[in-house]
Amino acid sequence: MTFRGGVIALLLWPLTLALPVDVSALGISVETKDLLERAEVVVTGKIISRNGKYLDWVHDNHDGRLFTLKEVMTQYEIEISKVIKGDFEDNQISFLGFGGAAEGRQTNWSFGFDCEPGDIVLVFLRKSKLNNVWMVVEQAQGIFNLEQSGDSLKLKNLNQDTLIMKSGDEDLEAFKRRQQEELIQLIEDS
Repeated sequence: MTFRGGVIALLLWPLTLALPVDVSALGISVETKDLLERAEVVVTGKIISRNGKYLDWVHDNHDGRLFTLKEVMTQYEIEISKVIKGDFEDNQISFLGFGGAAEGRQTNWSFGFDCEPGDIVLVFLRKSKLNNVWMVVEQAQGIFNLEQSGDSLKLKNLNQDTLIMKSGDEDLEAFKRRQQEELIQLIEDS
């Protein structure tokens, strides 16, 4: 009986490869150029507040698929130090991230991130059309901690331990180093 189930699973497995999948939910690495292309606004700045919220949420994924959830989300407020992309003239911007704590509930997402007030970040944002709020592009892959030490700048993805690589020649560590170099260049050129 188990053997037959295993055979059926093996026969059906190739069909799952044809299903539409948002690779960010799987933690598959996203290239810097793709983050830039998908973002409407890219900024650096300091997290000045965060608040958990329990929301009815309609999410519009970048591929047009919609889903509704009642979910704990965290609202972050940034004091902007530099606008890298987009027409954004305010000195602050708020955005939502999946997960957090609110109303006695706590949720952690594998593709989520957590920032503390005082953290300096680089964030790629897009406007959720249905909810009219800013969201991080590709969730944790679109937000980075910035650390300045003298003339040296370092960036760290807030959830890089969950990343996996697409098949190819580059390993995960090489991808992280290359992406850090690309992001530093992006900041320095703006």
